[in-house]
Amino acid sequence: MARYIDADACKEAVNNRSTHWLNDWSTMGVLSVIDEQPTADVVPVVRNEKKILDVTCGDRTIWFQKNEPHTIYCDKRREEWEGNFGKALRADGKQRHRHLVINPDVLCDFTDLPFDSCTFSLVVFDPPHIENLSAGAWMGKSYGSLDGDWKPMIRKGFEECMRVLKPDGVLVFKWSDVSIRTREILNLIGQEPLFGHRSGKKMNTHWMCFMKFDDCPNCGAKMDL
Repeated sequence: MARYIDADACKEAVNNRSTHWLNDWSTMGVLSVIDEQPTADVVPVVRNEKKILDVTCGDRTIWFQKNEPHTIYCDKRREEWEGNFGKALRADGKQRHRHLVINPDVLCDFTDLPFDSCTFSLVVFDPPHIENLSAGAWMGKSYGSLDGDWKPMIRKGFEECMRVLKPDGVLVFKWSDVSIRTREILNLIGQEPLFGHRSGKKMNTHWMCFMKFDDCPNCGAKMDL
């Protein structure tokens, strides 16, 4: 799998797709084979036809269109859970019943994405953001938990998201200040968002927008968080 780092190589990769990876995902409609007559010395060239990548889709909670046709949904889990969760009760006094389905198009770890560099126009990154959740917690089942030495995981995940973006591609990064301050995460990844928005009951969820410039040591002005 080719991994282009600098901007010039990235642009060359976009213009000359000669080193693409191949596997059975082509049968899922995620990929299409361009050269359908491989020889013993030639691997078929594969082109990714999707423009958007969600590297941490979970049960696609943030998506209005949960099967958006231009998007590849990725997660490292394929699970289904159903049951009563949480201490909060419904208006009728019964415990809340929830059904969780995590069914990604591609099973993969966001720290090692199985895609060529400079492939997508838009990447969505919504990683786990709460430390040490219990195994039975709904948030843990839905989003995952930050356990152990999680900082290298978040840093590498951000780097992988930027790697698979095309030049001038956009990364939407969602983080919540429940356990770890957003400023600490931005210091960790070493880049600043161009702009963003706070949401949630306590306004502690941050939606941040980054762009992959030719030279991107810092994508935006430093935020006061």
